Amino acid sequence: MQAENISSILSDRANKLQVFWSERARMQRIATLLGEARLGASAIARCLPALLVTLDWFGAPRNLVPSLPAQGAGFTVEDLRTLLADIGFRSDYLPRGKRDNLMESLPVGTLAITGEQCMLYLGRLDNKDWWHDGVSPVEGWQPSNDTELLMIQRKAGFLPIDAPQPDWFARLMAKAQSELLGIGLISLVTNLLALSVSLFTMTVYNSVIPSGATGTLTTLGLGAIVAIICGWGLRLGRATLLARMGAWAGTSIGTAAFRKTLGLPLEYSSRLGLNNNLNRMRSLEGVRQYLSGAGGVALVDYPFVLVFIVVIALLGGWIVFVPIIGLLLFWLAAWLVQPYVQRKSVHASRVGNRLLEEYSSGIQRLRSLQGISGNHHWLRRMRDMSSQAAKANRDLALAQALVQSIGQALGMFTVLGTMAAGIALVLSQGMTAGGLIATMMLVWHVTTPAQQFFSLSLRISQIKESRLQLERLMQSAGEAQHPQMYSPVEPLSPRIAVDHLYYRYTAEQEPALNGISFELQPGQRVVVVGPNGAGKSTLLQCLSGVRMPQSGRVVLDGRDIRQFDPADYRVWVGFHAQTLQNLPLPVRDFLRLSHPSASDERIIACFARVAGETWWSLLGCTSEEAALSLQLDPWREDPDALRIRHVVGMVEAVLDDPPLLLLDDPLRDGDPVLDGMFKRLLDSLRGISTVVIATHRADLIETADLIVILDQGKLIHVGPVAPQSQIPAAQDSLKGPVHA
Repeated sequence: MQAENISSILSDRANKLQVFWSERARMQRIATLLGEARLGASAIARCLPALLVTLDWFGAPRNLVPSLPAQGAGFTVEDLRTLLADIGFRSDYLPRGKRDNLMESLPVGTLAITGEQCMLYLGRLDNKDWWHDGVSPVEGWQPSNDTELLMIQRKAGFLPIDAPQPDWFARLMAKAQSELLGIGLISLVTNLLALSVSLFTMTVYNSVIPSGATGTLTTLGLGAIVAIICGWGLRLGRATLLARMGAWAGTSIGTAAFRKTLGLPLEYSSRLGLNNNLNRMRSLEGVRQYLSGAGGVALVDYPFVLVFIVVIALLGGWIVFVPIIGLLLFWLAAWLVQPYVQRKSVHASRVGNRLLEEYSSGIQRLRSLQGISGNHHWLRRMRDMSSQAAKANRDLALAQALVQSIGQALGMFTVLGTMAAGIALVLSQGMTAGGLIATMMLVWHVTTPAQQFFSLSLRISQIKESRLQLERLMQSAGEAQHPQMYSPVEPLSPRIAVDHLYYRYTAEQEPALNGISFELQPGQRVVVVGPNGAGKSTLLQCLSGVRMPQSGRVVLDGRDIRQFDPADYRVWVGFHAQTLQNLPLPVRDFLRLSHPSASDERIIACFARVAGETWWSLLGCTSEEAALSLQLDPWREDPDALRIRHVVGMVEAVLDDPPLLLLDDPLRDGDPVLDGMFKRLLDSLRGISTVVIATHRADLIETADLIVILDQGKLIHVGPVAPQSQIPAAQDSLKGPVHA
């Protein structure tokens, strides 16, 4: 009866849900993602599946993973609010004074939180309020006086992270508007206190010393001491606030930039290359370090130079033109010197990147270099590039030293010029001696920020460029621009059709795939063969959704795979890449990157299925727990490491029993230990999963139902593999089966 009532409450969504999933199925998928441990430990987590269904959130559950806390960390109200903000909802606590007016029209989706209890408001039916406790609907429950009510509603104008984000940095800074105003106010007071110390000195020389009023001196001295202490405290507080803001901005920028990068199409990321992506992340980190350090203080203080200029003009009249001319000279010198230093910096960066690329390629191909007699050519190349990098960095250091020396010289000349002009004014009775001393104290507050600004002018231009890079990155379009507009992939049959597939890596290269068309039936085992460079790996990457063709389409059960959430589709597909790359993580954590809800028991069972009952011995361990905790090494290339990568990669590919399994040249040279287990695994999948294998191995080709032959990106043949009994005797000498 309760199930019927809850269905009635949400019946207005029925037609929409029939196109996607039933509410019960959607809730179950979200609960599976959260995991039993988190659901058992947190009432808020238990209410989350029903909450998202109530709010008409139709995104793929996997999109919630980046916003979830780590396994075992629980799930608090703040975790919930962070997750909701990431998917486009705002959450606000209902003030206690407004409860009486709103309880009769409480918005659907409101959470009532009391200690460890959490209830979700579903709505009113037959004059009865219905709630959900995370397990089942509850009729007639009423919140108590100490219950916090959290109202949730959609954000107006929300843009998912993969959608283009115009003016992203400006909108981020707008969130810290109150903090920025506070820093500006602190800087104003700090500089006014510094000004008061200078005026105190002038008063002492002009009034106290000539009159001998020691009592006045004591009062003024105490005031100056208070001003100095207050200024010190305010500067310390400002530095703390800047550091916190820098940490907040760095976290926000770094997280958003990395998530945006992960969501970009592979073609975009691979075109930039590894080092360009790394340099972009480093430059963003440099912005954070600069703004939270001395550079940020200089930027904040620089506008208040105008205050000291005005006071100098009031004290000495035309003497103010000396520091003004000094500021103009600082600007002119920066305009002249900055391009020179910029050229040195760009050259050093380029040479350093080339050296880093050589180091990376050398480490990745260490075994090849050690096995050839001509490795001295590579060593000579490395020596030359190291020398070029050292020379470029030396030139950059000299250029930066030149900037520092010019800045110091201009600062000293400005101070000396001010002193000379002041002496002339004092001698001509146009200025008092106290006024000159105060002016000399004030002029340092002009030249110090100017000198810092001049010395950091190159860094400021780099910050501007980093901001432009960030804006360009955030304005780019990711794969999942509309995460709630995709269809679910799970209920579909693995009937795959490739329709006139065309893919070209660059305009200068020949197409890797050129008009490929064929169809695969559910449960078939298919081999893709052809010479190196025929397009086998590219075809499997297009089938997996990793690459999107420039023309043509991949159709799953009559639907273009672009209708599915990219991450959702890739989880539905099992993919074993040709070049296996592990991350430096424990085995269980590495597998949970792609299967976040997988338990240790499921992982162990899958390992046994892939590598036998004593699978942990293949990983060089003595127990299951030791194997799951084994730290993967992405740099090892010895046979044991390659075997570990294959086993872990196969477990990652088949852990969720994928309806479509893509294997790109698995065990290309054969492995006496793994071959038998690999073939048994394939036999267990026959008729259950559609398996596509790109391979050169004749023994794997013989077991296939269908063969696809490619050559230079073109489809040569599609058809069944001829049985051994039909192989003509004249072709017995050929390696591999004959294709019908």
